[in-house]
Amino acid sequence: DKFSMEFVEPPSRTDTKLSFRDYRAGDLKLIYDISLHGFDENFLYDDISFEAFSRLYQPILPMIDKELVVIAEVDDAPVGFMFSFAAGDRLILKTMAVLPEYRSMGIGAKMFHHILFAGQRKSLRTAIAALIAEGNNSYRIASKYGSEKIREYTLYYLDT
Repeated sequence: DKFSMEFVEPPSRTDTKLSFRDYRAGDLKLIYDISLHGFDENFLYDDISFEAFSRLYQPILPMIDKELVVIAEVDDAPVGFMFSFAAGDRLILKTMAVLPEYRSMGIGAKMFHHILFAGQRKSLRTAIAALIAEGNNSYRIASKYGSEKIREYTLYYLDT
């Protein structure tokens, strides 16, 4: 069972004070704000209003396991998040974002590490990182933990 292996914490590449905390009520706006800047360079990304974002997430807020949604803070300021949830005995790593000015500091890898341990504490046996673009930071982080590609999707585009 690969998920039960001992994970080695990634090295710190920042002199700043990096900390993690669990999701708290009211963090949806913070996650939205980080998403706006964390995904704005992603292929096919389009901004949506906070109202539209809130309507998408409002139905699932009562079901969130606060220990499986982590907020990364540098010097007590939010700079990233990782949203995951349990599905049976599986940890689903859904969304991760880090503000552009804090990338390449190892924050994404440390969030990934933090969430994997949270999943282990909850006796989750496997983890799936959902819909990762090949070659992006999430792909590289998951690969370092021994993840294997289980499915591949192709997007088609028609310019009209």
